[in-house]
Amino acid sequence: MLCEALKDAEKIGCTIDVVFETASLDRLNAFLAKGISQVMHFSGHGHPNYIAFEDERGALEMVDSEALKRMVSAVDDGLLVVFISACHSEWVGSAFVDAGVPHAVCCLVNERLQDAAAIEFTRNFYRALACQNSLLKAFNMAKQAVQNSPKVLNSEIEADKFILLPKNPDDPSYHDVPVFFSSEILSVQDEYLNQTKVVGLPKYKDLLVGREVQQYSILTNLYTADVVRVYGKAGLGKKSIIAAVCGHILQRPRSYSFDYILWFPSKGSMDTTFTLFQNIASFIALMIDDRNTRPAEESLKEIWHSITEIVSDKSLLLVIDLRDYDDDETNKNSTSKQLHHAVNELLKISTTGCIKIVLIAEKVSMGWNPTGGEKHVPIWELDFESAVTLFARNVPLYLRHRHPLLNSPDELISYICYPPEKIQDDKDYERREEELWNLFGAGVPSACIDNAKSSSEGRILQLLTWWKKPDEHESQIPLDELFL
Repeated sequence: MLCEALKDAEKIGCTIDVVFETASLDRLNAFLAKGISQVMHFSGHGHPNYIAFEDERGALEMVDSEALKRMVSAVDDGLLVVFISACHSEWVGSAFVDAGVPHAVCCLVNERLQDAAAIEFTRNFYRALACQNSLLKAFNMAKQAVQNSPKVLNSEIEADKFILLPKNPDDPSYHDVPVFFSSEILSVQDEYLNQTKVVGLPKYKDLLVGREVQQYSILTNLYTADVVRVYGKAGLGKKSIIAAVCGHILQRPRSYSFDYILWFPSKGSMDTTFTLFQNIASFIALMIDDRNTRPAEESLKEIWHSITEIVSDKSLLLVIDLRDYDDDETNKNSTSKQLHHAVNELLKISTTGCIKIVLIAEKVSMGWNPTGGEKHVPIWELDFESAVTLFARNVPLYLRHRHPLLNSPDELISYICYPPEKIQDDKDYERREEELWNLFGAGVPSACIDNAKSSSEGRILQLLTWWKKPDEHESQIPLDELFL
């Protein structure tokens, strides 16, 4: 989005270099030390008392105001503007200003931002700056764009959440300064972008509701074991979780230096000319072939030789979906053994890099100990709060416009998951809670999403009044009609 917004600078011959970094303390310190830019944009999660960074494995690192000021104050002047695109970020902007940064764009400290408002503001703010408008003018134009956007609920209220610090400078023209300057061409740079060759990876979402712990477990286990098995019953989103983990790795090349990420069998774009992928796919297929005519040793040797030549100095992450290879019920045990044998052989490939393998399965395999060890990550149903959040995000947009509670996750969770004690003491509470749980797909993400997308006005009304005691003459929608 930033690159698209800055493309308008081409019209006036402005050169704007863009570098994307992971929001970690290490990368922030490196950015400040280099002093290579006048503008820093932070996009992430905020809190009234801290701002959220991540460590090298994606875990939360909380930074408060004093720590942030110390970090920024330790370097020479260089930053002109910081844009903190996060909820509750006024104190963050103030910390930067107190540390010597002249200007900060942020959000009121007691407010949360809608994603749609943040996107609309950011796009228009940088577009205006790229067209050589002053900081103050770009800020006002971006606020106006939020107010006029049909995609933003309560748009005037959302627009007023954005603030420019310091709020009341002595000089009225203090913020009326240029930020980007003109030159010949637009240059968008990211030295680490697209360094990893990816084949077969399915489409993925950056954020999966309620799956943060499992994603972190997979990443952590990849550091300590060569094989990570992700298992659980069908419908829980194992493939989506692992695809999101691969996406996380791709976006953080300084933390994860894989040359190749290959998914077997392919679930995404397929490069039929990529020899390594074809060779490994053929190797797996030949290894699990248990027909009477065994694969010729010479054929396997030839494939093996080709693989080892390509990866002699490379690092690989292989994702193997065992379910797609192990679907013959009449020959399941034999195929499973051959698959495990194939994995062990792949781990023996000689390379100066590393080989890591993620296996997708429905259960743990007993009696198998692969070279380098195997870690297990179970995938369970979503918890109640996550199921409610996932449901709300997938309700049709027109219903979200009509029922603001659907756009306030904390309030919706509070109503659905934590009714008053008087209701919890009711003799029918456990039965009605179980019925409600089933309406959210019983924690199965695919069922939860399907129920949300099929919602109607009447269904949402009953859901949002679920814990309300019906009047004697009040008509009710039958439970079996609440969701299709």
